[in-house]
Amino acid sequence: DYFRNGSLPPHSLLILISLISTSTKPTDVLDSTIANIHFADNINLYEQIRTAQWKDLSILPLLNFLQNQITPTIGNLPKFYGLARLHRVIDGALYRIFRNKYLSEHLLLVIPSSEVTNILQLAHDHAIATHLRRRKTLSILNSRFYWPRMHRDIADYVRACILCMRYLVRLRI
Repeated sequence: DYFRNGSLPPHSLLILISLISTSTKPTDVLDSTIANIHFADNINLYEQIRTAQWKDLSILPLLNFLQNQITPTIGNLPKFYGLARLHRVIDGALYRIFRNKYLSEHLLLVIPSSEVTNILQLAHDHAIATHLRRRKTLSILNSRFYWPRMHRDIADYVRACILCMRYLVRLRI
């Protein structure tokens, strides 16, 4: 999988950034189609996220350390170094390293706080997304992205969706 090991040139990553699940089960076909359309509509999203990462003050020390070997002047350096071991910079973008139970590496694009709402809108509100529920939205986003408090943000976003609330009310009647 080219996306996972970052072996393609930077300009190719724009096309590869996707929410696609690697599963080939028939039920996942719709999810993959939904994800591809989202990023086809937002081809500059990767660049937008990468730029926002360098402007996010909570991410910047980690980016500077991993990209430029600049040690931050923070109090808890052992904790920072532990956090740095969980991340990698590829083409100027920060990724979190996720190791599954088989110890294979999977890179998740770190989403800065300024882009969280944009990602949630693409995954949940987009015309093709069909307002997936919390668990399905989490599953799609969890496969390609990371940000702190991701589970809570997704649950809150889906819970606050007016269209989803209307649909649930109709189901209960």
